[in-house]
Amino acid sequence: LAAIGVADIVGYSRHLARDEAGTLARLATIRRDIVGPAVDGSRGRVVKTLGDGVLAEFPGAAEAVACAAAIQLRLAEDNRHLPEAERMECRIGVHFGDIVDIGGDIFGTDVNLAARLQAIGAPGQICVSAAVLEALGDRVAGEVTDLGPQSLKNIDQPVRVYNIRPTEIAADVEDAAAPGPKAPRSRRPSLAVLPFEVVGGTTDDAYLGEGIAEDLMSALARCRWFFVVSRNSSFAVGPVREDVRRTAARLGVRYIVDGMIWRGGDKLRIRARLVDGTDGSQIWSGRYDREASEIFAVQDEIVETIAVTIEPELEISEFQRSRRKRPERLDAQDCFYRAHWHFNQTNKSDIEIAKKWYRRAIEKEPTYARAHAGLAYALYADAVFGYVEDPGAALVEGLDLAREAISLDPRDAFAHQTLGSIYRLTGRLDASIAALQTAIDLNPNHGQAHYGLGFSLTLAGEPGRALPLLYRAQRLSPNDPIMWAFWSVIALARQLLGEDAEAEFAARQAVENPNIEFWAWLQLASVLGHRGKRDEAAEALAEGLRLKPDFSLTMLDKTFKLRDPAHRKIYIDGLVAAGLPDGSLPEAVGA
Repeated sequence: LAAIGVADIVGYSRHLARDEAGTLARLATIRRDIVGPAVDGSRGRVVKTLGDGVLAEFPGAAEAVACAAAIQLRLAEDNRHLPEAERMECRIGVHFGDIVDIGGDIFGTDVNLAARLQAIGAPGQICVSAAVLEALGDRVAGEVTDLGPQSLKNIDQPVRVYNIRPTEIAADVEDAAAPGPKAPRSRRPSLAVLPFEVVGGTTDDAYLGEGIAEDLMSALARCRWFFVVSRNSSFAVGPVREDVRRTAARLGVRYIVDGMIWRGGDKLRIRARLVDGTDGSQIWSGRYDREASEIFAVQDEIVETIAVTIEPELEISEFQRSRRKRPERLDAQDCFYRAHWHFNQTNKSDIEIAKKWYRRAIEKEPTYARAHAGLAYALYADAVFGYVEDPGAALVEGLDLAREAISLDPRDAFAHQTLGSIYRLTGRLDASIAALQTAIDLNPNHGQAHYGLGFSLTLAGEPGRALPLLYRAQRLSPNDPIMWAFWSVIALARQLLGEDAEAEFAARQAVENPNIEFWAWLQLASVLGHRGKRDEAAEALAEGLRLKPDFSLTMLDKTFKLRDPAHRKIYIDGLVAAGLPDGSLPEAVGA
């Protein structure tokens, strides 16, 4: 299954007869500067060129039409500056269907159909089949004219045909060939949520199937790094009863989320899955059993659970996809996924590799907000874990990058979360709290934003307000690579509230996690020292100092800027009781 695009120059023979050398030179320029970038920018492949014609294939209808729009708009822009006799216009036909690939060339009835559409298309427009228009849904960026059923040469049945006069390029596909000196947009992964199929249920259950899908669509749409197809398009398809690859192609998406609801007596079972629409493989599935009487009450909980599980699964899938690409084919988003994978390993060497990939993503696409935020967050990690000799310089650069990310995309929750984290480390706790609250407002399912806000509130002297946010962060991101940090801050908040037993439990949970940093051991040492368990506290302190031999309370004051002096004293007294030398205490603190 593929979308097929066929393009041809109008009146090519006439142009050759008038000026053969000039025509050939102009055709070469069009292919190099317009067609090539448009095809590459829409994830397509030029199959072959025949004289003045081009045959290309694309993963979906949206990409094929976006490429065609880019070509037509750029040609129109170039033609405005030329005498009428020298203007080259193009006819483009697009169809979606089955192809046979033999040695890189493509064949089949649907390829022939695309060529016939090109032949009857209007110059400067895009002639598409009904299958293409249906796949586009409400994403048609142009004026559509219904040409009705058309009898095409060597095609058995009449085909309903439409002409599209492009007015702009679809926003969810990179417009690498659009006129003007604009930077290319990132090619976001695309996803459709289909209504859940109800088996053996009542009318109310049918509404539930659509309700869960619609709420899930809204929750996922808050994640700015991938594109979610609108309700009108995905609900028109209905539950998957055919090859999921065909459904994904019809909708022009890479991923499909769907599910089923079974009723058995007073029980309901809900199953959801995430499928790769390019090959039909299942990436993730989950099952939820509920009492039928309570299902509407827990609908939000089910939607939240599915949404926060799907997002990291998508990131993993995109990272694996980027790993299969040749280095010369990597785009900005591929570089970002590679960077993010290394970042999530949470150690010095991987953070260093992550920064290189983030910088490469920015080089490839200077307007990519998420890459700026990612690099800023890696610099924050450098400072908070002491990975660099000059953490102050890292924070200055990180602050500039985080602000740039927000200016590029003010609705990116990750960018606001990163800014809030850097503000916290520089002691601007009120600004940190405001930025992290904005991140949560933009994406209420953002686990690390909840953690960050809980952390900042704890340092600001409000551990009681912080705890619900910290526990919610754990629910939203149960497999988070910095779960140890979630537990450590919970331990700190409990310690400051005087809940020593609960603080010890949380601190011990922190050091049981993989990839922990020295801060987790220091938090355990402080809690145990405060409780009078000096031997165990000394062991925890020794482990923390093994990981960070140059730790001092000066570093502590630069990192954990506890606003309340009494809270600061609680934490420091615990470390002193664990055996941290008095000489490491700043004079202002005293004993």
